[in-house]
Order: sequence, then structure tokens, then C-alpha cells
Amino acid sequence: MRLPALMPGLVALPPSKSHVLRALILAASSGETVQLRYEHGSGWGEAGEDILRGIDCAKALGAEVDVQGGSMRLSPSEEVPSGGGLSVGEAGFLGRVV
Repeated sequence: MRLPALMPGLVALPPSKSHVLRALILAASSGETVQLRYEHGSGWGEAGEDILRGIDCAKALGAEVDVQGGSMRLSPSEEVPSGGGLSVGEAGFLGRVV
């Protein structure tokens, strides 16, 4: 059986929501500046509701978040998180780890 030839090129697939949420929480709690890329569609603005709640949680954990299209930079903040509740929406993963 002969397999069809593959065309050379790069295809950007939508990221796994689960992987993106883990990356956000790890980056926010790392104490280091971390750059994340979301190259699906027009960038982070098109991310699903759960990922947007993950960005909110990263901010609440003390990360400064700067979003420019498909690029996001998370940096440690000088401010101490004030505590309180976090809105995780329907993101079960966030509800378990944050």
C-alpha cells in the first residue's frame, strides 16, 4: 500500500485548552518572565472563555499580563495578591488547581 505524499509546509493547529491553562498557571507562579504564543486565529483575543478565565486567574495570582495579538508576556508583579475569590467560569481544571 502506498501512502499519499505529504505537502511541505507548516500548519498551526488550535492548542489544547488543557495545555494552555497549565502553561498559564505555571507561568504565573514561576516568578520569572515567560512568553506564551497563541497562533490560532487572530491570537489571544479569540481564545475560548476557559482560557480567558485562566488569564484572569494568572493576574489574580500576581502576574502582570501583557497581550499583543498572539503573544502574551507574563511577568512577576511587585504587588502582593490581595486574596479573595476567583471566577473560573466552567473551567473545571482551574477550579481544582487555583
